[in-house]
Amino acid sequence: MNKKGISLWRNRNGFYVAQIHYTADPEKDPQTTQGRRWFESARKGMPEDAWRKEYEIDWFARSGQLVYSAFKRDKHLVMPFTVPADWTRYMAIDPGLRNPTGMLWLACSPDEKFYVYREYYVSEKTVEWHSRRIKEMEEGEKIQIRFIDPSSSNRNPLNKSSIRDEFARHGIYCVSGNNQVETGINRVNQWFTETVAGDGVLLPSRLYLFSNLFNTIKEITAYRWEEGGGMSEFPVKRNDHLMDCLRYLVMGDPHYISTNRDKESPSSLPSYSLPPLWDGMTTGYQ
Repeated sequence: MNKKGISLWRNRNGFYVAQIHYTADPEKDPQTTQGRRWFESARKGMPEDAWRKEYEIDWFARSGQLVYSAFKRDKHLVMPFTVPADWTRYMAIDPGLRNPTGMLWLACSPDEKFYVYREYYVSEKTVEWHSRRIKEMEEGEKIQIRFIDPSSSNRNPLNKSSIRDEFARHGIYCVSGNNQVETGINRVNQWFTETVAGDGVLLPSRLYLFSNLFNTIKEITAYRWEEGGGMSEFPVKRNDHLMDCLRYLVMGDPHYISTNRDKESPSSLPSYSLPPLWDGMTTGYQ
């Protein structure tokens, strides 16, 4: 078959395979006026590796590449500053014991810019110890929602408790983070990406990191997709505790909540109370 954007071949099992590229559609072919408009709109804000994989049918586009390819030190690292008291704050926890327990704190400004302003990266400590440190670091702050690795809700078969339960026992109440890995990665990359509005105005990134977050910067600049391409859809599962926290934060739909609105209407998050008979309970939400 000799048609633009369509390839046809016979595989080793004797089956015919057709591969259809977007240029097969005249309305999406960049060499046409209408196709050029579609191309510019579809390409806008999409990371290079994602575009090559999804639209250029390049199965090796991500192999060994940086996961957060949109992150740039000169654009997304900012000097630490005192976070205003009225900004809305969130935090996320990726528990570990021999592996580090990672935590990140995120603040949202009134103009919906997001700043990761604090990190925590400590190994071989108990949940009680971590909980005390959290309270010390957060003194005077109001955290809107805490997210935690969803696997932390798994019960220990011996005592019927979980890591999430243990944090709750010590006053650190969390909701399970959204662990859709690829969706979360795409969203984080989008938040790092500058976009062009319909009127041609360049819109800045939404997500920034304080430049003193040593472990977060170390992870994000080493976080890569698995080698080999093909159908692999996952990053290398190593030294990614803070990267998991970053995904939970972005996927948690953080947004600025004005203090005035806070007084007018109750929070949508139910209050959390520790039941008197805690054993066997996975949550204290009423």
